[in-house]
Amino acid sequence: MFKVMDDKESQDNEILALESILEESSFKIDGRSGSIKVNPKFSSYPVKLNLIVDSNTCDPSTNRLYQVNFLPPCVLKFTLPENYPSSSPPKYALSCLWFSEEQVSSFCYRLHFKIVCINLLFILLLFLN
Repeated sequence: MFKVMDDKESQDNEILALESILEESSFKIDGRSGSIKVNPKFSSYPVKLNLIVDSNTCDPSTNRLYQVNFLPPCVLKFTLPENYPSSSPPKYALSCLWFSEEQVSSFCYRLHFKIVCINLLFILLLFLN
């Protein structure tokens, strides 16, 4: 018979999976809270970024084109509530110095949507068994 894991066991399994996938320097966990650090990696050639100095003006002379070899990491901090995953989604915050506020919001919205979809799929699979 199919046994549904309790929340603590599910959380332990997810953390174990993350630890096996991610490098130790990228993944930190303390109890039910942790962080995942993502370092952008470029291929052998630098990336060119257009820096818009003043978005209120449409004057192209205020924009600058820079060649970038490195960017600071993005960090996803998370906390797993006691009743995750059965009743609550994880709580998370993204910090990324080179994302605008709108880009961070858009990313978090899409991440939340994917979490909801995965939870619904899990419920459907349980129902079908």
